[in-house]
Amino acid sequence: MFFWGHFYLLIDSQHNNSYASATEVKAYLNERNIPSILLDEEKAETKTILNDFFTVKKALKSLKGKKLGLIGQVSDCLIFSDISSNILDEKFGIKLSVIPWSELTHFSEFSASDSFFGTFSGETNIDLTQTGKVNELLRYTIKSRNLDAITVECFPMVLKDSVTACLPLAKLNNDGIPAGCEGDLTAIAGMMLCKELTGTIPWMANLKSKI
Repeated sequence: MFFWGHFYLLIDSQHNNSYASATEVKAYLNERNIPSILLDEEKAETKTILNDFFTVKKALKSLKGKKLGLIGQVSDCLIFSDISSNILDEKFGIKLSVIPWSELTHFSEFSASDSFFGTFSGETNIDLTQTGKVNELLRYTIKSRNLDAITVECFPMVLKDSVTACLPLAKLNNDGIPAGCEGDLTAIAGMMLCKELTGTIPWMANLKSKI
């Protein structure tokens, strides 16, 4: 019996009518738009494909139960980057926690840490005190709510307080906590998956042009 929403890995051999049976099953799955792949056990690349398959399977399994915090909401300018909490849970096992800005203590109530200043210690005339306070707010929120990753709707804070979360988010990523901006759920889900696949969190950036 086959189920919708599942991916099937078929492996055939040259013995016991295996190939004929496997191609029949593959045709059955194709006709019903059920995703599957058919591999030949005698081919050298099959081992590599299987290793990749189980690497991805392990990464997806490790995502189950991870808690993602959305601070604010998905930015209005993102018309295709919203994912429902049901889809995140069904496809990845990620639990989405929506956290309105109104529930959080204002960043000005926090004190910037020496660790933050030490990370961005290059010569600059820019005062990083306020963005350092944002860093502490985000870290407090992550710790107090047991979050594994966050994405932040930044523009309300930019417009109201003239401060950004860019450096705090960069530091969180550098410290191993996936962190995205603009409330982009598509991007942060991909960042979380990449971390589990490779052990490295990718950068999130705006596109400037296409090659």
